Amino acid sequence: MKTLTLICALFGMLLSSSDVLADKYDNAMQEIMSEKNVLDASWGPYKGPSLYVSVKDDGTKRDGFAQYLCLILKDHGISSVIIHVMKPVDMKNFDTSKDLGRYICE
Repeated sequence: MKTLTLICALFGMLLSSSDVLADKYDNAMQEIMSEKNVLDASWGPYKGPSLYVSVKDDGTKRDGFAQYLCLILKDHGISSVIIHVMKPVDMKNFDTSKDLGRYICE
């Protein structure tokens, strides 16, 4: 009986930790989507290691904006993500060869 109780407790801990992880990513995404320049954003496979963010192309490099987004991620305890800032059409196709900005958030 003690073994079953222990297994149930461990299973409960695993479920609650995955909820915290999901909340962390969801909360970071909400904050990023609230940025006035952001048109859309999407996590790469499995909520990392890439974050794709689309913005209107005004002809400027967006490396600094990508670095700023990294600060938002770090505030939510997220790191080891490559941030791709791109035009909406390129984001739709996940074409990172045409990034307007990029930053490796470690």
